[in-house]
Amino acid sequence: MKQLEISDYQKLNDSFHKRLVYHVGIDCGFFVELNNMINAILYCLLNGYRFQLYSEDANFGTGKGWTEYFLPFCEEVHEPFHQGCRRDRYCLGQEITGH
Repeated sequence: MKQLEISDYQKLNDSFHKRLVYHVGIDCGFFVELNNMINAILYCLLNGYRFQLYSEDANFGTGKGWTEYFLPFCEEVHEPFHQGCRRDRYCLGQEITGH
């Protein structure tokens, strides 16, 4: 079986025009957050959504979000809108144009 490289995932993810912005680090323990994020990634792959991550106010780390501990694997968004959505795990965004 061929191992999937991160660049393969990024190329596939970037090919989708609809997006789902996932807000990680809201109010759960880290492994619950990770499990929920993996489920969201799978949902995006199955339904043709580009997975994007919002982690600026994650409850782990010191304010740098996902990349404080991990290598980036998808586009991170920095729209302030998502910081106010503390109870919403994800946001289905508008279609991405210009790609």
